[in-house]
Amino acid sequence: MAYDRYNYSEDEDVYLEPELRGKGSNDLHLCGKGLKEIPAAYLANLYDPNCILRLDLSNNLFTDMKELTYFRNLVSIDISCNPITEIPSQLSECTNLRNFVAKSTHIEELPDFFKDLTKLHTINLSGNRIKFFPEVLIEMPGLKILYLGANEIQYLPYSIGRMANLELLYLGGNELRDIPATIGDLKSLNHLTLSGNKLETIPPTVAQLQNLELLAIHDNEIRTLPTGIVKLQNLQQLSLRNNPLVNNFVHNYAFDPPMLKELAGRVVRRHHDLDIVPRHLIPNDLLRYLTSASQCVNPKCKGVYFEACIEHVKFVDFCGKYRVPLLQFLCSQTCARRASRERSESVSSSEDDSDDSQQVPANDPRQQRLQRVLIGQ
Repeated sequence: MAYDRYNYSEDEDVYLEPELRGKGSNDLHLCGKGLKEIPAAYLANLYDPNCILRLDLSNNLFTDMKELTYFRNLVSIDISCNPITEIPSQLSECTNLRNFVAKSTHIEELPDFFKDLTKLHTINLSGNRIKFFPEVLIEMPGLKILYLGANEIQYLPYSIGRMANLELLYLGGNELRDIPATIGDLKSLNHLTLSGNKLETIPPTVAQLQNLELLAIHDNEIRTLPTGIVKLQNLQQLSLRNNPLVNNFVHNYAFDPPMLKELAGRVVRRHHDLDIVPRHLIPNDLLRYLTSASQCVNPKCKGVYFEACIEHVKFVDFCGKYRVPLLQFLCSQTCARRASRERSESVSSSEDDSDDSQQVPANDPRQQRLQRVLIGQ
């Protein structure tokens, strides 16, 4: 995953710059201490609040944080897992704030003063009670990383396209039913997560996100994908699992293992010539079954099948210019794997023999291809 520069942790679902994760003299960590207020000792004798740059108050019992008025030089604050219902107004004085994390609280909206925090570039509000996309976010041109997962957001404003500097947008686990076409205006976006919503499609303008490296749209109701997705040269991971589009595909290509009757019939057909066996020695129904065998299309197999087979798509050259799909019926999963290897070797060979004018060095960015397509668990 190409997000090391943000020091990403999948367990936390939060991005913080490495220099903001240390525990130096400018840090005050009061996580998980059951506090309802910041002890006076921390505000007077033990620390100079003006020297604190990174403050962790997560996993406590704060309902308000009036003491924040003393911490005016903060660059990072985490108030996650507290029973607060609104963001403390005292944060409006923290004009140097760059990272704000408030996961799993009772927050319903974002105050207007956030647009005055011009240095703020990371906001994590996952797991709250937000029903409407905060319009104040549109007025924050410096914002790069935004987490709004596991809220109750039902729609996105068309003005979201104005967030031109946004690099990561996480909206998984909401109530979204559609995405505005203006999502294609987020030219800096390289990570887009829309999983766990109620989407039936995504707009074709997603194909304009040429910097996109990860697109997660699993656990939706998507039945079709915009064809332009194949033109996203930097896309490395596409997660599609648990959508009707994928479920139908997997169902159609499910393989039913052959029964004992079929396995016995395959052995008979492969090792015995029915033409030299006296027909009166074979019951009519068994004879009809044995003569109904289909030949495996894999020339290196020479096997047969009756009902249980593998449906396999092979791409073949057409007129030396196009590659078209051809559906093959193979007798087993082993044959399917062998056919896939042969296809890969054939494609590699045909690419090597292609016109020099079409060849691009292997290290050229234009040769980057999708590395992972997740269609199952």
